[in-house]
Amino acid sequence: CTIEEFPNLPRILSDEGYTCGLSGKGHLGDSIRPQEGFSYWFTKPKGHTSRFYDDEAIWEGEVYTEERYYTDAITDHALDFLEKTHEQPFFLYVGYNAPYGLGASMLYTHENRHTEYYADKELPSFPREPTHPWLLNNRDMINNPISIRAYASAVSGMDDGVGAILDGLKGRGLDENTLVVFTADQGWRG
Repeated sequence: CTIEEFPNLPRILSDEGYTCGLSGKGHLGDSIRPQEGFSYWFTKPKGHTSRFYDDEAIWEGEVYTEERYYTDAITDHALDFLEKTHEQPFFLYVGYNAPYGLGASMLYTHENRHTEYYADKELPSFPREPTHPWLLNNRDMINNPISIRAYASAVSGMDDGVGAILDGLKGRGLDENTLVVFTADQGWRG
């Protein structure tokens, strides 16, 4: 637990009989072992993202190399959790690592099933603005067509995953009685 004196949401829900799972980027505390309240634990050893294929992952207490597109692996584990726990109350935290609007990963083509679609798109919905003088990092991404297309590809990959999870809830008859919260922690459009 990051701050031991305060109970976290998974601990509170677990104490009330919920099964709690994490699939994706946790980025709090020790990554190798499930944190307080979680019984299902698929995550990354480090919080940051440097690549989306052949990246390290943690499953069942072991670090291994996840060869698949990491966003799809996160979705697959989320669906696995739903399959295993849909008979009882549950809390599922899904922490996608894409889009990751920071760092070098945004300076090259984001490879997934949407890459080709965005390869020649102008994408005017992304603002083209002068770089603010106080911006110290990530200046190379601003107004960069490769970065813009990479971000769009990553968002579409994540959208596929969110859609699959929502379909998974509906297929199990859980869509009418499940609260879904969608939020972001950082990035260009967070």
